[in-house]
Amino acid sequence: MREYCAEVKGPTVELLGALFDLQTDASQGQRVVELVDTLLRAEAIRPSAEGAAQLAWDRHARATLGEIRDAAQAGDGVRAWVAFSAQGSGLHLLGKACQGQPGW
Repeated sequence: MREYCAEVKGPTVELLGALFDLQTDASQGQRVVELVDTLLRAEAIRPSAEGAAQLAWDRHARATLGEIRDAAQAGDGVRAWVAFSAQGSGLHLLGKACQGQPGW
């Protein structure tokens, strides 16, 4: 998990800022798409889930990132933010999965 969490830390923080920008500037959608694509590529190195937090992210990662990507491509900042921040499936689950790793 250490390698995966280190890989996604920067893009996750950048994604948060890019999503804020997308709320008022639909042209930021491409930046959001690029960051989501980086996170999706990192899924290839994510180890098998262990523990409740990692299992929760494992269940939702691809669908949540896909929804953010689709919304960003459409220039829909509200929909992208809803997917990012969803209580049951949002990126806070990634934070919980990486809790205790360096930088998290």
